[in-house]
Amino acid sequence: MTALRTFWLSCKDFFEEMFLSIFANALWCIMVAPLALLAYQNAVAGFMLGALLIGVALFALFVVANGALSYLARRVVDGRAVSWRDLITGMQFNWRKRLAVHAVWTGVLLTCLFNMWFYSSTAQIPSTIAVPLIVLFFDLTLLWVIYLAFLLPVMTRQPESSLGMIFRNAAGLMFTNAFASLLMLVIASLLFVVSALLLILLLLFFAIIMAYWSTHMTDAAIKVVLDRQAAQTTTDDADERTPSGQVRPK
Repeated sequence: MTALRTFWLSCKDFFEEMFLSIFANALWCIMVAPLALLAYQNAVAGFMLGALLIGVALFALFVVANGALSYLARRVVDGRAVSWRDLITGMQFNWRKRLAVHAVWTGVLLTCLFNMWFYSSTAQIPSTIAVPLIVLFFDLTLLWVIYLAFLLPVMTRQPESSLGMIFRNAAGLMFTNAFASLLMLVIASLLFVVSALLLILLLLFFAIIMAYWSTHMTDAAIKVVLDRQAAQTTTDDADERTPSGQVRPK
């Protein structure tokens, strides 16, 4: 199964580059986790302006941290030599396009979350309408989260592509093997829950293993597409040939 096979490859990558992987994961957590927790505390306390300002800073650091992990994962999966300098390079690599991609992705995610909150907290909306809409936007949120696992590797692999092409290619690869993508979502969700309960896993393991896994999953989906194209080309060529020795009636 593609999802399990690529997860195993990701674990092998982690152990082969253990110290650098742990350092990269810890760096990601240091950049993202404190501001995420602070923004949540401000929102719960009702300090919306503070939550908004912290959220903007969190978004900027999230973009930078994801760039570092995606770039490092690409080099590790490709079998290239890596060092801590690749994290710095990844933070700077194609940062304008990465900022635009994250802005679109974050905007859609916040829209889904807002709709879930709105339909769950508005008493005037009948439950027969609110509940299906909440379920709908919850499913869209999960789909959009796993979409990021294909979006970042595609952006790293195709830095010169347009924004629309990156989103279109990532969506096509995600649905190329829909079952593997769904299984990835289930396993990643369980892994996140375990990491949230055992913070040492979140600090040392979760983010970098997801970067490796998403890169392997994207490469596997690309291979499926190329294999299908090659098979189709072979079939078309065979259909166009006339069997040798065939005598056509006059």
